Amino acid sequence: PVGAGVLPTLVWPRLRPAWALMQIEHPKVLTALCTWVLAVVALVVAIAAITGGGVPGDEACRFALAVLTTGALALCALIITARFGIAWALGTTIVWTIFSVTIGGDVLAATPLWILAVPAWPDVANSTLRFAVALVAGVALLAVAWAGAGRTLRGIAPLRR
Repeated sequence: PVGAGVLPTLVWPRLRPAWALMQIEHPKVLTALCTWVLAVVALVVAIAAITGGGVPGDEACRFALAVLTTGALALCALIITARFGIAWALGTTIVWTIFSVTIGGDVLAATPLWILAVPAWPDVANSTLRFAVALVAGVALLAVAWAGAGRTLRGIAPLRR
């Protein structure tokens, strides 16, 4: 999860100076950026799933949930980076990860509080019901994050020097 939050803080400062022009030159640049962020997240998650050594069915479920949750985290970090800056994005990512590890890596994962530990869903959604809830919620989170990124990045004005 931390890597997914760091990715936008590395990319956005390089794109920001030319963002307004990029939107004029290529109207689909927003879709391209969000897709690229999700592709990088999916690649890292796929490498982790392949090298994880688990049962293929379990790894496929973990892969699906991990792409959804870390993809949503990466897009949220992109929104925070664009709106408030790198420090806020990194701080939010660290706090969200610590909160998730605290709930998802403890006996609290067996309680209904597991739903709050979004980055831990691939590990704590270990029943069919939990997986179904996490899958639906993950798709919803990713859709909201994608829409939020679109709304935030579309409204960015050109930099003034």
